[in-house]
Amino acid sequence: MTKLFTRLIQAWDKYWFMPGSLTRLAIYRIWVFSIILIDVLVWTRGHLRYADVDPQFYQPIYLLRLFNIPASAHPWLDIVYGALAIFVFLALIGFKTNFSAVMASGLYVYWVTQWFSSGWVHHPLVFSMTVLALSPSGARLSADHLLKRLRENHAAQRFISKNKAADTSPYATWSLKFVQAIIILVYFFHLVTFITMRTFFEFLWLTYPVFFNFEKIGAWIRRHITAPRGITKFAVLFDGQCPLCIRSVTTVDFLDWRGKFVFRDVNDWEQISRDYPGLDQQKSLEEMQVTIPRPGGYEALAGFYAFRKIAQHLPLGMLVWPFLFIPGVPFLGTRIYRFIASRRKRVTGGARCSFHTCEVPIPVKNL
Repeated sequence: MTKLFTRLIQAWDKYWFMPGSLTRLAIYRIWVFSIILIDVLVWTRGHLRYADVDPQFYQPIYLLRLFNIPASAHPWLDIVYGALAIFVFLALIGFKTNFSAVMASGLYVYWVTQWFSSGWVHHPLVFSMTVLALSPSGARLSADHLLKRLRENHAAQRFISKNKAADTSPYATWSLKFVQAIIILVYFFHLVTFITMRTFFEFLWLTYPVFFNFEKIGAWIRRHITAPRGITKFAVLFDGQCPLCIRSVTTVDFLDWRGKFVFRDVNDWEQISRDYPGLDQQKSLEEMQVTIPRPGGYEALAGFYAFRKIAQHLPLGMLVWPFLFIPGVPFLGTRIYRFIASRRKRVTGGARCSFHTCEVPIPVKNL
């Protein structure tokens, strides 16, 4: 009997707390708070305004009557609305993720009670918001994660790739499975009482990120589609003794969700000169360079043009990439880049422009 009980406990722990993907949890966080943000900005605002205009639609639910919470009114409604939108956005981008998610959840509960009292129904994502607030949902794909990596790499005085960091946690598993169970129960009882195609598609729209593993789908695409086609990887050459450069490549590495870039420290010039003959070390130290493989050789882009190539292949960089081709932008961008690069000492905010010296090392002749 004791062994059976022990096995049941072990099976329970294994089911709920087996190591899970932090990236997968982060993807669900982004999905949930994106829906909530659209919901707040597009739908609920208009519904509550309508209830204000015609108070006959406002019938306080039991929870509001129990705690004697009055009906929403301006300007209090505007304050709650603004705070809710701000905290939902912060939770979406992952800045102070858990605090932002807690605040967003609390404000959203109040917001939903007002909506219910106005005669509208709502989806059960409030459960997801609460669970995400109690889980390490900001450990990946978040501003918190980027700031943590920037601090760690600066403290280590070198660039450390994200690929060397563990991406699993037992606390990522329970949260996803709990959300799965809640959503299934809510929609099961909803389907039993009111079955419509709209309900079915709403279920798929709200829940599929928590049931499908996008990491495995992405790995399959890279293995069977991307890799066989020989998709190009670009090398980013940077000064590994420059704090500003380390921060820059750490940010690029963080945003490189498709794994398009590898990063090389130009201080290891002996190896780089063999891989990319003809490059000038002095220029590589002065401006970041991106090398593009070509048949029989490579092409190197420096400074602003390297930045533009990087933006082209980052999912978020594509938002600004088209604007970098506007006439006049390359002219200004090149000069701004050189202005900042030549003033590393001031930009880094310290007495030195690098960890060890302000002087650019004497270049080694190409072998």
